[in-house]
Amino acid sequence: MRASLVLLLVACGGGSPTGPSGPPSLPGGGSATATVDGQALGGFTLANATHAFSGGYTISLTQTQGTVGRSITLSLMNIPGPGTYPLGTGAGVSGGTGIYVDAGAGWTTPLSGEAGTITLTTLTDTRIVGSFAFTADQVTGGATGSRAITGGSFDLPMTTTGTFAPVPERNRNVIRATLGGASYNASTIIAAQASNNALVIAGNNTRYSIAMTIVPLTATGSYPLGQPGLASSIVISAPPGASTTGPLCCWSSAVGGATGSVVVTSLTATRVQGTFTFTLPASGGGATSALVATGGSFDIGLP
Repeated sequence: MRASLVLLLVACGGGSPTGPSGPPSLPGGGSATATVDGQALGGFTLANATHAFSGGYTISLTQTQGTVGRSITLSLMNIPGPGTYPLGTGAGVSGGTGIYVDAGAGWTTPLSGEAGTITLTTLTDTRIVGSFAFTADQVTGGATGSRAITGGSFDLPMTTTGTFAPVPERNRNVIRATLGGASYNASTIIAAQASNNALVIAGNNTRYSIAMTIVPLTATGSYPLGQPGLASSIVISAPPGASTTGPLCCWSSAVGGATGSVVVTSLTATRVQGTFTFTLPASGGGATSALVATGGSFDIGLP
């Protein structure tokens, strides 16, 4: 992502996001609009939409007025079709990232899993239509603070560079919950199956890492935390790169007093879906009290 951002910085000049409002006239047809920190970013002089790999799409909007250049780039992955998807995501999740560049400075969506959304209403090999909004954090080129991109919309011709297979089930995963009283949406997710029919699911975002094990995963039903027979385990730790001695670490169902369960509601050869709730005691690091999860849900493609 950083390499693509550097390329955008080279292409863009500077200035405040002013310009003509309303749907711009774009070379090659189509339209696009967006607002940056409450100011209309109109008059896009270049807009491209490309489908370059399975589930992968790039939407680039550029405004150039004299020496002033600004751009918005949406990079999407694991997109199976029309729908609403989170921005601020990475591997194993249907979603993507948003980048804004202005005055040689760049902002990008953090891997929070909930930095914004994009809604695709039309998605074909020749056309893409949708809307978007996101908040991007400073990343390079002297950028400071954050930028709120709102009211984004586009209706663009699509360039498709080949014939692509459907997005693999294993690349379309979701873990959501209210965790510690705040919403949690995993930005990256991986899943693995062991020879004893255990399923291990791991998700990360900028707040927490969550590891969930269900064993043996053989049927739908309730898998209580840490009990004999059908059982599950959950460990919550700090996100990648964060201190393991800080307040975001750690909690575990292996500690006495843990309560909760994982409920598998659907199980097929390719997907597992379900819900979870738990109260996990602190198990080390800087955690001093229990962590509670409510309204948890998961939708995982089996590897």
